[in-house]
Amino acid sequence: MNSINHPAHYNKTERECITVVEHMRFNTGNAMKYLWRLGHKGLPQEDCGKADWYTTRELSRSVRAVSPSVPDFDVAAYVLTAFPGPRGKAMKHLWYADKNPQDTSHLMLAIENIERLRAGLQAGLLP
Repeated sequence: MNSINHPAHYNKTERECITVVEHMRFNTGNAMKYLWRLGHKGLPQEDCGKADWYTTRELSRSVRAVSPSVPDFDVAAYVLTAFPGPRGKAMKHLWYADKNPQDTSHLMLAIENIERLRAGLQAGLLP
């Protein structure tokens, strides 16, 4: 793996992280990125905290633009399979929130799942 163009911590599954986040807005894309690499770069608790921070920031924005771009595969189904448990669920809800910016329920569900993930990490459970 090329550490600049294709870092290993974003290539732990069949698809590279960039193939998803390049189709998302900044805050939700960053949250997705930190969940994707969790446990493969840096401290898992820190990545979980960053995902929560970006998701909360997106929730607090008053005006959101819709991203017109979509990948050629079902992102929600993919992240649930590639990242089981609350991590995949948070990623699924970030994807839906990004595509449906007026429906904040997905951001709330992403935050709930990030908090579940954080609690698991504090208990010593790695995703």
